[in-house]
Amino acid sequence: MKLRPYSGNSDAAGRGYHHWCPACDEPHGIAVGIRNRNGAVWSFNGDMDRPTFTPSVRCFTTDEEGHQHTLCHYFITNGQIVFCSDNPHALNGQTVELPDWPERRTDG
Repeated sequence: MKLRPYSGNSDAAGRGYHHWCPACDEPHGIAVGIRNRNGAVWSFNGDMDRPTFTPSVRCFTTDEEGHQHTLCHYFITNGQIVFCSDNPHALNGQTVELPDWPERRTDG
């Protein structure tokens, strides 16, 4: 499974999708059809196996002085993650297949 749907509220328009990011080794969420807390809204082609979301997705953090720093920035197009060139991680500038969710990890 590449995408996990979620619902932000009971309204059908308040939904989005999580996917696993191989660069960050954690899930990222994409709101579809509604604005996120920063005012961005994405469209989705409806294909759960070869998804396309537009526009790009940018995850960031804000430092103590209020400056934003990119953690992950990418496009998802036809089931491929196209990492932009402003990423601080090892997949910067690369294109990789959107992975399935990893199996649950257990300690020991």
